[in-house]
Amino acid sequence: MESITADFFENFSRYIIFLHVASMALYIGGLCAMGFFIKPIIFQIKIPKILYGCGIDFVKRFMIFSILCLAFIIGSGFFICIGLELSKVSPTTHIIINTLEVLWISAIASCIYMCVKYQNLKKYLTNTQYVEIHEGLILIFSYVVPLNLFISLACLYFSILLGGF
Repeated sequence: MESITADFFENFSRYIIFLHVASMALYIGGLCAMGFFIKPIIFQIKIPKILYGCGIDFVKRFMIFSILCLAFIIGSGFFICIGLELSKVSPTTHIIINTLEVLWISAIASCIYMCVKYQNLKKYLTNTQYVEIHEGLILIFSYVVPLNLFISLACLYFSILLGGF
């Protein structure tokens, strides 16, 4: 298995690294856009049905975007680890790789939480329970998105640090 992925990485190393870096940049940019631009615009809408419909629609689109970006980041990271034979490096590099794994697992966990919250928000919208929808949107926009942004920036730091080893 390792020889197949190492050969694959050897042939397509530039593309895999580009995909990894581009996915990371898109994900961080999307998180910044959600937190700094879309959140203030959504909560300025005064009509509850439009506010919550648009908010839930943005959560759905962002959730799909997050899942795709995380899949590309983790998939390309897997090929990078095997292609560069990072299993045969120093203990310090292992610590950084394990830290990155834990951080990405926590990003996936918060994305799964956002998916569960989205399913609840859809149910609340059909029952016109606006208070629960408002609390759910505030939870996603004010806590989950900044948490993922912090996790992603920490992963970016550790990835740059790993590139130096």
